[in-house]
Order: sequence, then C-alpha cells, then structure tokens
Amino acid sequence: MQHILQKIRHDVTRLTVHSTQGNGECVLGECVCNEGYTGPDCADFSCKNACSGHGSCNEALKRCECAPWYTGDDCSVGLCPFGCSGAAPTVASDYPDLNRRI
Repeated sequence: MQHILQKIRHDVTRLTVHSTQGNGECVLGECVCNEGYTGPDCADFSCKNACSGHGSCNEALKRCECAPWYTGDDCSVGLCPFGCSGAAPTVASDYPDLNRRI
C-alpha cells in the first residue's frame, strides 16, 4: 500500500509541474495559478492590475512598460514633473525629456 501511495504522489507531482508549466499547481484537475498567471493550465501571463491603465504588459519581460509620467510595478504611481508644486503640462510630448521611462 505504501508503495502505491508513493507512486501516486510521484505521478501527481509530475503532472502538476507539467500541466501548469511550473506556473501553478493542479490537484485533481483544479489548478491554482501563481501570481501573474491565468488560464486553465496557468500558461497565460497577465501583468499586475493590468498596468493600472497607464501602461502595457510586456509578456516577454513579465512586467509593465509604463506610460510617461507613471511608474511602479503596475504603473499606478503618478509622477510630478515639477515637484508637485507647479502645474503639470497637459501634453507629455511637449516635454520630451520627461517622456522617457524612469
């Protein structure tokens, strides 16, 4: 009986890693994906908070590429180009030095 249980554990472990590509765990057909991964087999990557609507998800690098004036792992932190004491311009392209990724 012990031998059979060990074989079952080995088979489940092998299937778990294979079926989720290492991005989660599956037990009896139910998968729980690691943070950032979705889908029935945890194969799809999605950036945290969909980059808060202030950037795009770079799936190859597994991170958000933030729009100008935004930063943070999910682009949720707005930047104050003038130290928050002056009025910010309405069009970021008017200030090309601020238009680069920080």
